[in-house]
Amino acid sequence: EAYTGVQSFEILGGQFPIVLGGTNFTLPFEAYLYAPIAAIIGANVVVLKLLATLSWALSSVVLAVAGTRIANRRVGLIAALLCWVTPGALLLVSVSAYSAYASGMLVSIAAFVVATRLIDAAPPRRDLAVLFGVLAGFGFWLHPMFVASLLPMVVVVLWIHRRRVDMWIAVPAGGVLGCLPFLLWNAANAWPSLT
Repeated sequence: EAYTGVQSFEILGGQFPIVLGGTNFTLPFEAYLYAPIAAIIGANVVVLKLLATLSWALSSVVLAVAGTRIANRRVGLIAALLCWVTPGALLLVSVSAYSAYASGMLVSIAAFVVATRLIDAAPPRRDLAVLFGVLAGFGFWLHPMFVASLLPMVVVVLWIHRRRVDMWIAVPAGGVLGCLPFLLWNAANAWPSLT
């Protein structure tokens, strides 16, 4: 957690990392969010943790919307509540300033909401397909572990719209756009993320 705060002060000092320092992956997104706050109030561990908690709360709200859309309001509320407590490790992560965990959860759930709209749409909207791709690409840049939730969504969307060439262009193009800085950083540095 301390590294997120330290990275924030490095950002304030003029360093703008594409990945966490010392790693070849993980966007220090929370560090960018915390940097302006740290510039105003200084280092504060409670505020740093509240950023993750706020992101987790937004994830729960988006999950409530998704559950309501798929089933009903009660299901949406149950899903939102379970997001906080099941499994127990998520409750710990939801109040910790681990870089990209809370924001990755939010992006994954937002991608899910957009995926459900794409799946139900006839015909699917290209702008939603690009947005879905951007969310999937950005989620991958946040942390590669989110491939476990994002890739199945991408596969399902593309399978359902397998006869639509525009979807096969829009979703991957959005994905590349969503993680373009990460791809460019890798290309400029001999692809360290592959090791």
